[in-house]
Amino acid sequence: MINNSTIDTIKVIHRWDDCIIGFTRKTKTGFMNIGSIAVNELKNYFPQFRPWLLIDSYFTVNSPFMEGPYKLKKTGLPAVFRREKQLKYLNALYVDLDVGRDSKNPIKNQSWRLAAYKAGVLMDSGEVPQASIMVRSGRGLYLLWLLHQKLDDTQPEKAFPNRVELYKKINKEINNRFQQLAADPVAVDASRVLRTPGSIHGKTYNEVKYIIQLDENGEGFSYSLDEMADLFSIKTNGDELSQEKRLYLDYGRKTKRKGSCPNRKNGLIQLCRMRIEDLLSIEQHRGGIGQGFRYRVLSLYCEFLHGAGYKKEEIETALKAMGHRCNPPYPTKGEGEGGDTPILSIIKNFKPHKHTSKKLCRLLGVTPVIAIELDLKSIVPVELKTRTEPKRDKKRELRIEALRELVQVYGTGYGCRRFVKALDDIGIKSNRTTVNSELRKIAFELNLERLEPGRSAKREAAKAA
Repeated sequence: MINNSTIDTIKVIHRWDDCIIGFTRKTKTGFMNIGSIAVNELKNYFPQFRPWLLIDSYFTVNSPFMEGPYKLKKTGLPAVFRREKQLKYLNALYVDLDVGRDSKNPIKNQSWRLAAYKAGVLMDSGEVPQASIMVRSGRGLYLLWLLHQKLDDTQPEKAFPNRVELYKKINKEINNRFQQLAADPVAVDASRVLRTPGSIHGKTYNEVKYIIQLDENGEGFSYSLDEMADLFSIKTNGDELSQEKRLYLDYGRKTKRKGSCPNRKNGLIQLCRMRIEDLLSIEQHRGGIGQGFRYRVLSLYCEFLHGAGYKKEEIETALKAMGHRCNPPYPTKGEGEGGDTPILSIIKNFKPHKHTSKKLCRLLGVTPVIAIELDLKSIVPVELKTRTEPKRDKKRELRIEALRELVQVYGTGYGCRRFVKALDDIGIKSNRTTVNSELRKIAFELNLERLEPGRSAKREAAKAA
């Protein structure tokens, strides 16, 4: 049951003093955010949010860098940050074994206890390291490997982008080792939530139990990411994002000189990543893609994966996994006339399009209600996008006000690059183009001369000197 031991178990995973923990709950319409709480304040808030954790509740495996910027109406707690780029610490690797199902697949049909025995055999044989925690999830089984910093086991593993990529690679390899125990192939991301200790599984009414494993000295198992990478023979060259760096997208607005604007593609990469997350959320909400929509959705998935920089082999694996989850599984008919288009043909005949959110919402049947329930980030109806405009205006006003003060402090001879750096020092992100435009407006308002001479003026001054 949900009690103080629940807090103690969660603190085994979020064991650093400045951890933030996010809680969610599964409902009939999807996941609902309960709130985020600092680990040191769990006991203070526990009586307040305990009822929300009783049935089908989940918590974040890894720690976000802060609580959400606004409070949720239902619980009164700060919102939950769940995206990978919003993480601060990587607390544990994991694998989700989908056993204990009433399925025709004998692998999924085996009991959690039998799966736990087989997992123990794999760990004892050395094929995988000993798990730190084994979890009966109410129906299936979770295995977790706690993480610490490479050179200091008293410090957390920071969630830098390259470390997150390495984290996912290791999770994929762990997943591959447990395929005979129905490992969920999708469960490899760093923003995953797992069932709360002591909560009740809403379908089986079994209690979720966390079992911490100890070695012969009575100490728990903990690993560094690099140590786990070595155990699974994964190369760590410190450049896990090189795939994205090598990527040059063959669509979108082109530059006159190829390679002259290397960062321009980053915006499209992030957009495609958000659309992948949203598409998978929509798929999960619908319980799989139904007849008549499978080819369309698979084509969109292929396009988003390509735009996000995935390799052809990875795209093929992802499309086959989604096709297997369709209702009925795709493809169901053979090749030829009237047959379903093969997965490889979808990838081969891929042609990029510029889809607007409005068009994607129409194709996927996303309404404002669904977008809010699923917390979609990119595939959002126009009516909801207008809600972000006041927030953008507020950020702009804050930036202009800060620039006015900086002009008063540094005067008119301060360079545009320095203004960008000064804004960054006080926590306001911007760029030279935006700052230059707003400095011109400020100069006009304050009746100042141009804040910094242009290149031509500097050149003429140099010649005169």
